[in-house]
Amino acid sequence: MITVPLHAIAHARSGDKGNRLNVAVIAHHAEVWEVLVEQVTEDRIAALFAHRRATAVRRYLLPKLHALNLVIDDVLEGGVNA
Repeated sequence: MITVPLHAIAHARSGDKGNRLNVAVIAHHAEVWEVLVEQVTEDRIAALFAHRRATAVRRYLLPKLHALNLVIDDVLEGGVNA
């Protein structure tokens, strides 16, 4: 096994609704899809956003797109417009 930065195997898009952050992580190649599923977990994302006091992280798998969608609650300090 080798260690590489996430951006080396995937790209991301983000958006927001109020105090909720939405991040899509999309594999550059189908071959790395299983690595994303294994490594980009709800627990790891919650730990990364712990300093922002996220209250929940939900992960939705989109296997036909080789992507996953992360929904992170209460992480935007009231929302980007606040």
